[in-house]
Amino acid sequence: AVESIDQRGSMARVHLLIDELPAYLGFDSSEGIQHHGHQMLGASVENFEATWEAQRRGTIPDSYVIEAVIQSTTDPTLAPAGQHTLTLGVQQLPYELADGKTWDDIKESWTDKVVAELIQYAPNLDGHILDRVTITPLDLERDYLITEGNIFHGQMYLDQLFSARPLPAISSYRTPIGGYYLCGAGMHPGGGVMGAPGHNAAKVVLADLSGETAPTNGAPRSRSSKGLIDKLMETETGRKVGYKVARQPAFRPLAKLATRRPKR
Repeated sequence: AVESIDQRGSMARVHLLIDELPAYLGFDSSEGIQHHGHQMLGASVENFEATWEAQRRGTIPDSYVIEAVIQSTTDPTLAPAGQHTLTLGVQQLPYELADGKTWDDIKESWTDKVVAELIQYAPNLDGHILDRVTITPLDLERDYLITEGNIFHGQMYLDQLFSARPLPAISSYRTPIGGYYLCGAGMHPGGGVMGAPGHNAAKVVLADLSGETAPTNGAPRSRSSKGLIDKLMETETGRKVGYKVARQPAFRPLAKLATRRPKR
């Protein structure tokens, strides 16, 4: 079951050293809010769909959704005076390429393509890129041990979320191996850099150390009395049924009532 976890959704990063801030279309190159935070280029529904379809086929799309972060605008120590670091991220890339080539084979040509796409949004950068370093999905796996270059440690599909992340049998952060817990992005709530999986796993470890629960085949077993619903939700079938029931439209008013903020 572990070997069958869907790892699609690889990522690559292109790190650039530039001597002029990008003048994105509609802006100039003077430092402003367009250079702070997380910048999204080409984030159209069409681009997202085309990227997903290319990933499914194992091909490289014609255009990308590009994430951009200019770290040196908030931390000037990262680059020499008058220069900036610009990191580009492209997600939903195929790990295995359909034409039999590897990411090592297309690394430079793919980087050329991404940089050309960037220049469409910031034409002034043409001739102002001093250096570049690319980390492909293959590099992420080889150098950072991230399986298939998926930074979320598993595809973010509904069949691998909530109580099914990464698998129903080990979604409680416990594993069948005593004293071994999972606390990374591959666990609920999954993906991103949020700290929540580690926080949740720590709570489970503390509960086990205090004797409140004990791991049994990767699932919790309480030493205190539990209701029927709690016992059902500790089973794989119960979790799946509970998830389907909770998604029914009839339960939405109840969910709103349960989660509304109290009046002050």
